[in-house]
Amino acid sequence: MSGRTSAVAVVTVLLPLLALLLGACGGGSSSSSGIDGTRLAVLAFSHDGRTDTFRDELLRIDLTAAVRRASIVPRAIGVFSGPNLRTPVPGAFIRGGDHGTPGRADVLWFDPTRTQEHLDRFPRGRPLAEIPMNRVFGLEEQAAHRIVASSPTSGYHLEDRAGRPLLEGWIGDFTTGSGYVPEDVPPAFVGIDGNHTLGFVPACGMDGLVEYDAKILIEFSEAIHPATLDLGGTTEVVNLDVVDHLGRPI
Repeated sequence: MSGRTSAVAVVTVLLPLLALLLGACGGGSSSSSGIDGTRLAVLAFSHDGRTDTFRDELLRIDLTAAVRRASIVPRAIGVFSGPNLRTPVPGAFIRGGDHGTPGRADVLWFDPTRTQEHLDRFPRGRPLAEIPMNRVFGLEEQAAHRIVASSPTSGYHLEDRAGRPLLEGWIGDFTTGSGYVPEDVPPAFVGIDGNHTLGFVPACGMDGLVEYDAKILIEFSEAIHPATLDLGGTTEVVNLDVVDHLGRPI
């Protein structure tokens, strides 16, 4: 009888210990929303409260867990400005690591110099620097802005990789200055498709020929100062089929 009592006592002591160990290792839990047991929430915003944000600056949002790429949609997270901070601001959200951006899947970047539709035309493996900007001036200068991540009750929300929603809604405020990010990287010719292709208006035909009076579109990696576009100086168009008496293209 005493032996049976001792065995029961040992089991009674071991069961609580086993439960504690399972809890510490994350076993037996069904309430977590991340693959690693971390609830998805906004951890930090690089420009929260700033009043000197550059108009073309990438904005960084750090999350507590990896975000599911398919959940990054306009109604789930967006940037707003204008009266009452309710006017949507065009731009593109990029998950960390995509297009060569720093960070991993628990980081979101907002690019104010490219729209989401434009950026999504390019493969995620192409570096951002090689993708033409289609909003070269970026954010409105000296204006209040707000980033809003919708709450899970809204029906549109960020999700972790397990498909579980953001823990709660979030708001971050910042104000732009009038300047742009200082840089020493010169502009580069990228072409209308990012592959160094010239554009024409009207477009060239199936035979590759263009009209004699077609306009030529030359797209660069960033905005070009108009004063530096000097036809015959910094820019020159030559006809390779017509040469002068020395054999040089005219």
